[in-house]
Amino acid sequence: METVWVQSLGSGSAGNALVFHAGGRAVLIDHGISPRALRTALAIHGLAPADLDAILITHEHTDHVHGLRAGLLTTACPVVGTEGTLAHLPTTRGRSLVAGPGQSLAIGTWEITALPVSHDAAAPSGFSVASHGVRCTVLTDLGERSGMAGEYLAASDLLVIEANHDAAMLRSGPYPAHLKSRIASGRGHLSNDQAGTWLGDVLGGSSAPRLVWLAHLSQTNNRPGVAVEAVTRAASASGADLRPVALPRRQAGPVWRPTDPLPSGTAPIPRQMSLSLPTA
Repeated sequence: METVWVQSLGSGSAGNALVFHAGGRAVLIDHGISPRALRTALAIHGLAPADLDAILITHEHTDHVHGLRAGLLTTACPVVGTEGTLAHLPTTRGRSLVAGPGQSLAIGTWEITALPVSHDAAAPSGFSVASHGVRCTVLTDLGERSGMAGEYLAASDLLVIEANHDAAMLRSGPYPAHLKSRIASGRGHLSNDQAGTWLGDVLGGSSAPRLVWLAHLSQTNNRPGVAVEAVTRAASASGADLRPVALPRRQAGPVWRPTDPLPSGTAPIPRQMSLSLPTA
């Protein structure tokens, strides 16, 4: 098998980015970190921004596009997103590729599919990316489950899904009422229990354990251990055997390879594998 690996470079309100590498090339899902941080992370693997075949943008919120404008100066690759998302990114004009709901694009060895989700953005999406026989599905900002996305989650080797908040912590926390309502709404963010229940429904019929990266954890309304425990508990009600790992918010996270053994049980952030990245 060609060298395949996936790494999160940041997952949360401070900046989101994830790299999927296969056969010496890579795609970037969201560019919410600085170009310098991206160059540092790629260089560890012997890569550079010029080795990117595409930059996929889930939606136009700042924590997903913060580094995009400057990052486009270091690579000639296309920017992929829905029509509504690209309309909010004028710097991508002339080098953008529209991905319609459920539409698959072929770029190099990559099969890229945009998965519509419910979030308070123009036309947000998740992405399912496949290359060299490996599939990764990434759903980082959504307020409710998506039927189409569920099908791709079930077919994925690595699942990356939002577990943004603990519902009780959100209710009793310091946020103003309007922000609590927005987060908990169908156009906000998935709670730990919502993510776990959805994964249980999607994967409950499978006897094989599955690795899940929990993304976009709230610093105020969640904790890695709380998220891991809640997702595992909710999914197990449907018989799903999940091995969740909570991704670091401000650091590069673990590197996953298809040949890696699954964690033996639930796992919070594997700090020994984290990499601090520069912010500018």
